[in-house]
Amino acid sequence: MKRHLYTIILLLFTLVSCSSLLEEEPYGIYSNKTFFQTEEDALSALLYAYLPINFIDYSQRALFLMSDVPTNQFILYSELGGKNSGGAENYDFFYWGNRISASTTKELTTFYRAAYASICRAHTVISNVEKMTNISEDARKQILGEAHFLLAYNYFMLVRTYGSVDGSSSVPLRTSAVEDASSNYEPYSTIEKVYGYIISQLETAESLTTIQKIQGRVDIVGVWALLSKVYLTLASSKATGAPGYGWVKDADEMYGKASYYAKKVLYDQDIYSLAQKLGDVYDTEKQATCPEHIFISGMSRNAQGSVEGTYSKLPQFFGLGMLNEDLYIVRDIETVEIGDMKPLSADKVMRYVNSKDNWATLRPDYRFYDTYSDKDLRKRLMINVYYNKDGIAQAAFSPSNIPYDGDKSPQGNLCYPACRKYTDPISIEEHCSSNLYYIRFAEVALIYAEAEGPTDEGYKWINKVRARAKLDPLTENLGVNEFRDSVYRERTWELAFEGHGLYDLRRTNRVDNNYITNKPDVMESPYRYFYPIPQTEIDLNIK
Repeated sequence: MKRHLYTIILLLFTLVSCSSLLEEEPYGIYSNKTFFQTEEDALSALLYAYLPINFIDYSQRALFLMSDVPTNQFILYSELGGKNSGGAENYDFFYWGNRISASTTKELTTFYRAAYASICRAHTVISNVEKMTNISEDARKQILGEAHFLLAYNYFMLVRTYGSVDGSSSVPLRTSAVEDASSNYEPYSTIEKVYGYIISQLETAESLTTIQKIQGRVDIVGVWALLSKVYLTLASSKATGAPGYGWVKDADEMYGKASYYAKKVLYDQDIYSLAQKLGDVYDTEKQATCPEHIFISGMSRNAQGSVEGTYSKLPQFFGLGMLNEDLYIVRDIETVEIGDMKPLSADKVMRYVNSKDNWATLRPDYRFYDTYSDKDLRKRLMINVYYNKDGIAQAAFSPSNIPYDGDKSPQGNLCYPACRKYTDPISIEEHCSSNLYYIRFAEVALIYAEAEGPTDEGYKWINKVRARAKLDPLTENLGVNEFRDSVYRERTWELAFEGHGLYDLRRTNRVDNNYITNKPDVMESPYRYFYPIPQTEIDLNIK
């Protein structure tokens, strides 16, 4: 994969900033006639279309800032008593909503532009690969199918992020490649129209793709998974009265379609499944082969050069900022109880990241940490004890360490339980192989459970997820609403810090102080259910 990616970066494209993706012609369009000659060319162009979703301004940082930070999963630095906020408050979009215009904030704009970069590149792939003659038919279908998937994936991210609560306006819908200056601009579409396009692109992708598990790319199982997720969003939004989805006619019909596609993922293939050990899901050395990952990014610490998105910096965002101290954590989360500070042998610990540069931008809230049962293995995915290289415990997290007063001692720094879903003990300084978990098998299992409700199948799959976390089966004989509430909670515990938080609250009409208890501005914010289109894009889009 990386060889093809470098080919297209070095031989064809230049990464440049632009004032608007809506007025930008896709990168490389000037050489379409000479570039799309071989199967390798087509694959390189496809990988280039994937690349923007790995950018810091899309999924490596902006996604967390827009989806998880506004929820009670994260805590602001000022709440920890930090004297230097590090800009943490600027990452709370609900905070922004009351103080400055969110439509001018950097992250909202860069996320928007990165999504359209991927869209423009996917359209370029489709328009050119369809005409190629020097390519096998199987490769043509797979590449085209993945490009159609990328159109759907990016528009799904956009339509859930930007728009109006009455559903009358979402994002501009570009349905073909930019051919000339006259097609630079597109009008803003309704939410309904965008979803119609998403589903049509996924149905096309389904007809073209097959099963092929390749890290960084998607196959037909990923198409089924995203279809299940799209239909679940429509179903739950309609059923709960979430703003923007009044046009959906029948929630039960949408639940049925979500169940249909999720079931195909769970039963109609044997490549993907729940990983037997929870820790394997987040092990950088097992990401390519772990059956859990239906769609995961393909970033690598070994990526050559400095092209953003080919390697990861996720550990730096989630780290502890230990002030130039090496941070070691338990290697296997199943071997040590929560809060246990007994010495371990050196082989039982590993470095959090092979770098002393930790920005500690994204900080889990200790009150969210306390919502997990102590029996739940997923609680151990938040670091509450850290060690030295010899396995000797140095400090344990405790709320009593708050307020943080800038003390350089380890104890003073461990004032929140850091997330360990993104680690790389053998990173090459800041270049890491920690990847983004776009779609996991566990998520699809919970989609199926939610769509099915309290049936035997619904209980079966939520209990599979709970069993891996070492939890008892869910209470039996729950009503539909009680069961789905239980699934919502399970999703939060299972998918925490993976970019789902606010999107889940929006589609279930729960953006309120019951679920964002630590953000007092939430009920005042005009952006609870949709963020505004970036003002610079409004100014540039003349339609």
